[in-house]
Amino acid sequence: MIQETNTTESILLFFQQFHENYGFWLTTLLYVGLVVILTGLIIVIPDQSHMSNSKHLLAFQAKNVSVMKAYVLSTFRNMNTLNTIALVYLAAIILILFNLSEYILYTMILLSFNGIYSFIHSQNLRQMMYKFDYVAWKDYLYLLVSQLIIIYLVSIPPLLLSGFIMITTVIHFIIPYVVVTFGVLIFVLAGILFPPYNDNPFSVITSIAVVMIPILVIGISLTFMNLGLWMNIAILIFFYLVMILFSIQGLINLRRSFRNEKFVDIH
Repeated sequence: MIQETNTTESILLFFQQFHENYGFWLTTLLYVGLVVILTGLIIVIPDQSHMSNSKHLLAFQAKNVSVMKAYVLSTFRNMNTLNTIALVYLAAIILILFNLSEYILYTMILLSFNGIYSFIHSQNLRQMMYKFDYVAWKDYLYLLVSQLIIIYLVSIPPLLLSGFIMITTVIHFIIPYVVVTFGVLIFVLAGILFPPYNDNPFSVITSIAVVMIPILVIGISLTFMNLGLWMNIAILIFFYLVMILFSIQGLINLRRSFRNEKFVDIH
């Protein structure tokens, strides 16, 4: 004789369970309260974010700022970055509620997409360096490392601490960091090739398509060619080295175009 009963717990049944435990009026009050809060966030958060002077948070100011700190702050203070960090935390909470905490670190992959805006966020710093001793490979290094610093040191610690408690498989620790690192390489290149000036969505879509299509083609080709593990790794490393060289060459070309535009303005 079976004496145990199966119970199902799900966030989707939250209001039903709340209604059974606390009654109709408290459930209605909770529902209305959540609707008011979410509606308020929809109204308040955008504010005047379309204005150029409100795209950066006037905080996290520092004295004796080095070039690397300036790159980090130029991205971190941007409202798009802060909104993405909030989205990462929200996605992590949703995964926990749906008993998918094993994948909590995968939410930080969302932050790698911000690499596409890294060139635009640091444009003022770059134009200042054009007047002095500008080196393209250093600029690329600042772009790449600043994105990784923001991902690893600013938004990740709460997720990492939660991961140590909730994640039981080592692979779910390793894969997210690998994907994020290579993802930043890809999207920084995309942002250099097609800078999304004025948050132009067409530039973002185009740059992602131009960069991702060759990656998909190479990935599918390697799958069917059966070249072996080490040969596949060597080809991927070569491909990413080419991406880095393209990124640096793109920065060099952008500097040339900037100098030509200044020359035309003078004459």
